[in-house]
Amino acid sequence: MGRKRAGKRERFFFYLAGVLIGALILGGCVTKETPLLITESQDLMVRGDYSRALGKNRQLLEKDPRMGDQALFQMGLISAHPKNPDRDYKKSLRYFQRIIKEYPNSDLKSETQVWIWSLQEAIEKDKKINDLQRQIEKLKEIDLGIQEKKKKSLP
Repeated sequence: MGRKRAGKRERFFFYLAGVLIGALILGGCVTKETPLLITESQDLMVRGDYSRALGKNRQLLEKDPRMGDQALFQMGLISAHPKNPDRDYKKSLRYFQRIIKEYPNSDLKSETQVWIWSLQEAIEKDKKINDLQRQIEKLKEIDLGIQEKKKKSLP
């Protein structure tokens, strides 16, 4: 009545967890520096230090290519961040496209595809806006030219 017996199933999961953790540590799937680089990069991005955050992700990409999809994803976010003064949607798009190409089985694939679509839309809209602004400037020049001709033709 009093004590709960530890069953074979509970010990099995305990041992299984130990084996998996040991395999990760011994196999070197994630270096000790990898989580630190990810955390530092995210902290730098939150603080607005976008260039250093990109640098941390480049380090991560070089030191642990298995974490490349996460590094590239962070780099894409940093490059598209609205408060980043060096924001570059095209560069961001390239980072996300690399994830799809180089890491086709990434857990970030569906999020990456949404970002790719969104960035393509933003790039296309920016292009349309720039074209319209150029047209407006040309029309203003034409209008000024017409007004000057009217002034000259009046006695």
